[in-house]
Amino acid sequence: MKRMMKASVATVLLATAAFAANAKQASYEMVVLHAEGAALKRGAVIDGNQSLTLRAGSKVTLVGADGKTVTLQGPSTGKPASLAGGASTGAKAPKKVAAILGALLSSEERSTRALGVVRSGGPATAKLPNEWAVNVDQSGTKCVSGDSVKLWRPDAGKVATLMIRRAQSARTAKAEWPAGQEYLPVSSKVFEDGQNYIISVNGRSAEINVMPADLDNPTEQAAWMARNNCRDQALAMVDRIR
Repeated sequence: MKRMMKASVATVLLATAAFAANAKQASYEMVVLHAEGAALKRGAVIDGNQSLTLRAGSKVTLVGADGKTVTLQGPSTGKPASLAGGASTGAKAPKKVAAILGALLSSEERSTRALGVVRSGGPATAKLPNEWAVNVDQSGTKCVSGDSVKLWRPDAGKVATLMIRRAQSARTAKAEWPAGQEYLPVSSKVFEDGQNYIISVNGRSAEINVMPADLDNPTEQAAWMARNNCRDQALAMVDRIR
C-alpha cells in the first residue's frame, strides 16, 4: 500500500511539473517587423509558440524579446519561436526588445515618418538617408555610434556654423560647415560611449546620445534608439532588418 501511495504521489508530482513546464511555454510574444503578402501588420504581437501558416509568396520577419529575429517564407507552417533559435521556453528576457519595437511600430504616423515625410502638424520632415544620419535640421534627440559619426543636412546651400559640447560642460568645439556639403564627418574621438552631447547648427540645437559599444545586434540597436527617443533613426534601423 505504501509503495502504491508513493508511486501515486510521484505520478502527481511529475504531472504537476509537466503542467508547470507547459504553462511556462504557453506563450512567447514576438513582434512583426515586416510582412509581405501575409495577413499580419507591422508592429503586431503574435504568440511565437503557436503555429503560423504562410501561403506561397508571403514573407514575415519577427523579433523575440531577446532580440533574435527569424524570417519565414511561404509556403510554410511552423512555430516561429522554435525557428528563432529555440526561444520557446517562455523564460523572462530582460532586454524586452520585442516590446520596445512593438511600441515603436504600433503608431502608423511614426512608421510613415521613417518611410517618407509628414505634412500634418508642422513642416515636412525629410526622409533619413540611413539609420545613422544625424539630421541637424531637426531639433530633438539624436543617436550616434562612437565608431562613425556623420552629421547630415537636407539643405546644404549655405555655410553653417557647428558647435558641439558635452551636456554637462560649458566647453565648446566649433567648426565651419562649407556650403554644398551635405554630410559633415565628426571624429569619433569627440564622442565617448554612453555620454550625452549638445550640437548646435546655426542656432538649432539637438541632444546627442552615444550608443554603448557593446550593442552590435541591429534589433538591440533599434530598441536602444527607441528608448532614447531617436524614433526616426530606430524606424530606419528596423527598416533594414530583413
